This record gives sequence, structure tokens and C-alpha cells, in this order.
Amino acid sequence: MNDMSSEEAVLRQLREQTRWLRLIGLQALKPLIPAVLKTDKQRLVYELTDGQRTVRDVAGAAGVGTGTVSRLWADWITLGLCVQSGKVTGRAEHLTSLAALGYDIPVTEGRRGEPPGDGVEQLFSGDKEASEPITEEASDRGNRRS
Repeated sequence: MNDMSSEEAVLRQLREQTRWLRLIGLQALKPLIPAVLKTDKQRLVYELTDGQRTVRDVAGAAGVGTGTVSRLWADWITLGLCVQSGKVTGRAEHLTSLAALGYDIPVTEGRRGEPPGDGVEQLFSGDKEASEPITEEASDRGNRRS
């Protein structure tokens, strides 16, 4: 019995230390987000990086190429913003959601997490301000031939 209460005390202490470490880690992570995730698309890729979705799924939902997602994952793992997924090998998983850090989560007008081919309804133009979205409908109008 004495061993059990000793083990329980150690577990309680470890849990308390884990809570404090998480708080310190989140405080260290928060200022990195705007420095590393500079665009809405990067923030969306980060948010979708949940350890379950494939590179292709994330790329399709965020409206970026698979190479971009692979490169971002590698960079973020190196920086410590993501880890190799413990759920599925070959995938990355963010440490925490942007919402948990107090940041807005970029959204598309369509359903989130759709596989590629379904498209992303909200596109961002490189020659416009990053905050000015261009809808797929507006993009289609520009592509129509008279």
C-alpha cells in the first residue's frame, strides 16, 4: 500500500509538472506563429495538419501544392511547430491548434478537409493584399471567354 501511495504522489507531481510545461511551451510557441505562418494559406495548412490527413488532403483543402505541404511540414518539424504523427507514419501533426493559441483559423467557403479535386472555394491572389480573398466565382468570371 505504501508503494501505491508513493506512485500516486509521483503521478500527481508529474501531472502538475506537465501542466506547467505545457503552459510554458504554449507561451514560447505563440510568438513564433506570426513569424513562421505568414500567410492565410500557411496558417490553414498548419491547422489542417492534424496527423490524420495526408499531404494530398491538406494540399487540396488549403489550395496549395503537395510539394508546398511537404516542405512546410519538414520546416515545421525542424522548428518544433509540428511532430511526426504518432497516429499515422509519414504525416505531421501540429502541437496545438491556432485557436488554442488565440489566433483566428483561416477558413474556406467550402467544407474543410475535403480531398483534392473538390477544390477550395476561397483563393488568395499573390498580387493583391493577402487579406483580400478572391472567391472562386470571381475567379471564374475572369476566366470566361467572351
